[in-house]
Formats: sequence, structure tokens, C-alpha cells
Amino acid sequence: MRNYMKRSAMIMISVLVLSGCSSQKAVPSLEDAGNMAEEQLKQELSKFSRKEINAAWGEGTDPCSGRYGELFQLDGERTLLLCYEGDGQTVEDVIFGENCQTFEGTIMEIHGTGAVVEVDEGFSIRSSGDRVSVTLDEAAASARAGDRVRVTYSGAVMESAPLQLGNQKSIQLLEKKTSDRIPMVMVDGNLYRSVGEVSNIDGRCGVMDGEIASTVDGTEVPSENGQSNFGAGYGYQIVDETHIDVYMPFGNSEEWVRFEMLRYPLGCSKKEPSVVKTYEVTDPELAFD
Repeated sequence: MRNYMKRSAMIMISVLVLSGCSSQKAVPSLEDAGNMAEEQLKQELSKFSRKEINAAWGEGTDPCSGRYGELFQLDGERTLLLCYEGDGQTVEDVIFGENCQTFEGTIMEIHGTGAVVEVDEGFSIRSSGDRVSVTLDEAAASARAGDRVRVTYSGAVMESAPLQLGNQKSIQLLEKKTSDRIPMVMVDGNLYRSVGEVSNIDGRCGVMDGEIASTVDGTEVPSENGQSNFGAGYGYQIVDETHIDVYMPFGNSEEWVRFEMLRYPLGCSKKEPSVVKTYEVTDPELAFD
């Protein structure tokens, strides 16, 4: 009888221990954490050590040298920052944030409060396309075609032509520098920029379609027909809907230099330039991107 009671007691203790183990809550998944309110998540995670959280989520990035905070990616748009107490192990606060990215580029077209920006090489968004539609807010209200900007955005990118941003956060005009301006000219209300290459057209007609009559500083963008930012008196010929050739100084001689339209007329698709021959530019005033 005594052995039976002893055996029963041991079974009950084992059941209680196992029951207690099974009732221990697990760290919520990162996906579930993203659906909680900050205060709710803070209370939930305060029950676990940093080691337990890392075992469930993996290690985050270290915005605070790894001691007092860790940053986790929730999805393509949001992040979660865990702030730890002085011991570096106990969750003290949680902060949801937006996963913002940036790119820089040149404004190619302006339509009212919208613009199309050609993105510089090296930015991740170029894996989807090289031109992005942006909104010109008050900070960029004075922007003109040819200006350089920095755009901050979050969320998904719609792969259209041009690309559409899910959530544009800001747009900033970059400081105008001489090195930012490439040779530009305005003809028939359209702004053209040098592609930095010499045209390969042979057997060219000697009649000019027009001549550059005025000029502005090399750091500025032409705003009048027949105006350039590299000098006056140079003749030009129209090649096609989106390209002209200008007879101008190039390197140590004068050449027919190819220019492409910056603001494409509505309904007019961009055409690829003709095959061209590249020359080294030695004149600093003709520097281009």
C-alpha cells in the first residue's frame, strides 16, 4: 500500500512538472510581433531573455553596438527595434519604424507637380528600372529638368515605365556644382543634354537647322530657345525626334556632338542613340556625368 501511494505521488509530481513546462509560452514569431501594438509587444517580450528572443528570431543588426538594441526586419516596409535595459538582456522598449531607402538622380521631365528622375548607377532600385516617377513637394518646387535630387521612399516599387514609388517620404534638391552640369541646350522648347560622345553620321549636309544664340553660366540650365550653358554661335542639326548634333568644341578640336532630349514630348517614346564613337574629353568646361 505504501509503495502504491509513493508511486502515485511521483506520477502526480511528474504530471505537474510536465504541465508546467507545456504551459510556458513561447516567444511570439516575428510575423506575429509585427501585428501587435508596441505596448502589448513590450509586455510580451519582457517575459523572455535576449538569448531566447535570438533563438526564435535570429540575431538582429546592431544599431547601438549590439549592447542596448537590435534591429529586425519585419517586411519590405517596416522594422522593429528592441531596446534593452542596462544589462543588455532584458527588453525595455520596442519601436516600430519604416524601412526607408534612398536614391539620387537627374530630373529628366517635369509635368506639373510630378517629375521623372533618371537614377544614378549604384542604387538598388535600378534593378527594377532606371527611371522613377516622383512628386515635387514644397522643398523641390523650384526644381527644373537637369537638376539633381535625392529621394527617400519606403514600401513597394511598382514596376511600370517609369517606376512608381509606394510611399515617397521626401525629395531634396542637391547642391548645384559645376561638375553636376553637363552641356545643355534648348531647341524648340525642348531641353537637350550632351551624351558625351561624337556622332558617327557621315556625308552630313552642310546646312544648319539652327544656331545657339545665347548662353548662361555652366552651372545653370538653359531656359530659352536657342540658349545653351556652354557658349553661343554653335550650329546644330536635328537628327530625329529626340536627338540633335551640335558642332562645338570637343576635346582639342571641334566635332559634331550628340545631344539627347531631356523632356520627351507626350506620346513620344525614347529612341536609342545612333552608334557613336567615344572620344576623351580634355576640356574641363565640357565635363559630363
